[in-house]
Amino acid sequence: MFNFYQNRSVGLFTALLACAAGAIAAESDDARGTDSSRLNTIVVSAAREPLPLDRVGSAISVIDRDTLARRQLVGLGEMLRTLPGIAVSRAGGLGAQSQLRVRGSEANHVLVLVDGVPVNDPGQGDEFNIAHLFNHQLDQVEFLRGPQSSLWGSDAVAGVISINTLRPEQGTTVGAFAEGGSDSYTHAGASAAAAGERGYLRLSARTLHSDGHNISRAGDEEDGYENDSASLRAGWQMTDALSFDSSWHFIDSRTDFDSVDFATGLPVDRDNESEAEQLYGQLTASLNLLDGRWRQQLSVDLTDHDNMNTVQNPFALTGFERSATRSRVQRWRYESHFDLRPTHTLSLAAERESQDFEQRGVASFFGDPNRDESMDASALAVEYRGSLSEDLFVQASVRGDMNDDFDDTTTWRANGVWWLTDSTRVRAGIGTGVKNPTFSDRFGFFTNFVGNPDLKPEKSSSWEVGFDRHWGNTLELALTYFRAQLDDEINGFVFLPAAGAFTARNESGESERTGVELSAHWSPYETLTLNAAYSWIDATQQESGQDVDEIRRPRNTGSLELTWQPAARLFVSLRGDYNGTQQDLFFPPVPPFQERVELDDFTLVTLAGEVSVTPWLTLHARVENALDEDYEEIFGFATPGRTFVLGMRVATNRK
Repeated sequence: MFNFYQNRSVGLFTALLACAAGAIAAESDDARGTDSSRLNTIVVSAAREPLPLDRVGSAISVIDRDTLARRQLVGLGEMLRTLPGIAVSRAGGLGAQSQLRVRGSEANHVLVLVDGVPVNDPGQGDEFNIAHLFNHQLDQVEFLRGPQSSLWGSDAVAGVISINTLRPEQGTTVGAFAEGGSDSYTHAGASAAAAGERGYLRLSARTLHSDGHNISRAGDEEDGYENDSASLRAGWQMTDALSFDSSWHFIDSRTDFDSVDFATGLPVDRDNESEAEQLYGQLTASLNLLDGRWRQQLSVDLTDHDNMNTVQNPFALTGFERSATRSRVQRWRYESHFDLRPTHTLSLAAERESQDFEQRGVASFFGDPNRDESMDASALAVEYRGSLSEDLFVQASVRGDMNDDFDDTTTWRANGVWWLTDSTRVRAGIGTGVKNPTFSDRFGFFTNFVGNPDLKPEKSSSWEVGFDRHWGNTLELALTYFRAQLDDEINGFVFLPAAGAFTARNESGESERTGVELSAHWSPYETLTLNAAYSWIDATQQESGQDVDEIRRPRNTGSLELTWQPAARLFVSLRGDYNGTQQDLFFPPVPPFQERVELDDFTLVTLAGEVSVTPWLTLHARVENALDEDYEEIFGFATPGRTFVLGMRVATNRK
C-alpha cells in the first residue's frame, strides 16, 4: 500500500496544483465563514504558516489558555489525556517516565514542538519525555492527528503536539503563583513581561518539589521528584519589514525511581535516581516584502538533552552504577511563503540538521556502552494552500529527506475541507509518514551489537474522513474515522545465535491501526459547559503470522468535563478520564520469560474550583484521583492515590 501511495505522490501533488491554478484564474473569496468563535482560532502546527482552525483538513484538538488555567493540571501528559486519539503510559507518579501513543502508534511516532522547536530526544529513542513539561505560562496546546511528515519530517508519523507559550500583550505584566498539597507537594513560580510598539520580552521561572509515593507494589520507600525551570521569550520589530523573535527554555529535573528485580520480574524499592537537563530554543528572522505577499523566515533551532541514571547495584564498587546519554541537535531552516492570490499560497522550505549523540556507562559482560555518534540530514518541502471555491479549501505538501547514513525518503499529504452549509463541514485527508532509525536501532546499547547496513526507515500510510457540525456557540460535534498502516517496523532486539550478538531489522509484517474519534462541546447556558471526548482504536501487529493487540494501547478511552460558573469570579469543574483495559508485557524470571498481561480499566476523577477574591488575587483548589482509584498504566508500577492541592495566583497588568 505504501509503495502505491509513494509512486503517485508527485502526480497527486501536481494535479492539486493544477486545480489551484484553475481556481486562481478566477478570484475566489475567502472560505465560508462561521459564527462559532472556537473555529476562528489560529493554529501553528497544521501548515508551514499559521492557519485558521476552520481550514484545517486534519483532525485537530486545541486547548486554549482559559481551559489550561481552569483545569489546573500541572503535567501536560495529564492534560493531553483529555483529548481523543491519545494514550498516556506513566511509570509511577509525578515526574516519572511518560510515553504518549497517538492513534495506536509507537511512542516515538509523535513529534513534540515547543514554540515551533522540535524537542524529541535522540538519546531516548527519539521520544520526548513530557513528564518534565508543565502547565505554566502556556498560551495554547495543539494536538494534530494523522501523518505530518511532509510538513515536519521524521517523528511526525502519527501526529504533532505543538505547545505554545504566552507572547506578551501591550503593557507590563507581573505575576506569581504558589500551591501546595499532599505528599509534601509545593509548586511556585513568577513571571514578568513587557511589550511595546516595537518589541516584547517575557521572563518566567518556577520550582516544584514532591516527596511522591512508592511506585513499586511492595515496600514503603517514597519516590520523590524535583523540577526547576526557566524560560525567555523576546521579539523586536526592527523595521516594518524585518523582525526578530526568540524563545528559550531550560529544565532541570531529578526523579527517584524503582527498578525491576530479576528474581520477581517486578519493581522493588531501590535508591535509584534520574537526572535530566533540557535546553531548547530558537532564533528567527522574518522579512516581509511586496506589501506582505512574500514572507521569508530564517531560523536556527538548538536542543540539548542530558540524561543521567544512578542505579543501585550491590556488585559495583560504590554500590551504585551510573549511565548517561547526551544528544545535541542543531537545525537551520529557511522558509518562503508567497501569496499567488489572496486565498492561494505556495510555501517552500529547506532544512539542514546535525545530530550528535554520546552514551556513557560501565563496560560489562554485555559489552562496552561508551560511544560517540553523529548524523546529518537535509530536507526540501513544498506546500500549497488555497480556496478552490467559496466552500472548498485544500492543502497539499510533499517533502524529500536526504539522509547521509540510510535511505532517502519522500512523504506527502493532501487534505481538504468542504463547507456543506455555514455550520456543517466535511474533512478528508490522505498521506504518508516516515520514522528514521534511531541511534539505538543503528548502534545498539553495547558493543555486542551488529549494525544492519540494510536497515530502512519505518513507513506509514494513512487516510481519514471527518464530519464537523456546530450550532452557533452552543453545541459543536466532531467525528473522525481513520485507517493507518505501518510497514518496515524496526525490531532492535533480534538475536544472532551464530555471532552471540544482537542486531536490528525491518519486520516483514504490517501493523494496522483503525479508529473512531468523537469530541463534543455543549454550552446550554452561559454558566454551564460540557466537554466530551471518546476514542475507539484497534491497533495490531503481526507475530508468528497472526495479528495481536499492540501493548499499552487501550481500545477505549474517554473524557467528560462539566464546568459551572455561577458567578463571574467563581467556577467549579468536575472531570472524569476513562482508560479502558489494555495489554502489557511481563518478564518473569522463569520460562517463558515473557508473557502478556492485561491491565484493568480505570477512571480518574478530578474536582477543581477557583474564586477571584480581587482583580489581582485568585484562590484555587483541586482534588486529583478523587475516587482514590487503584490502577497501573505500566505493569507493576503503582500510581498516586487521592491528592489535595490548595493555591493562589497574583497578577498585575499596566497598559
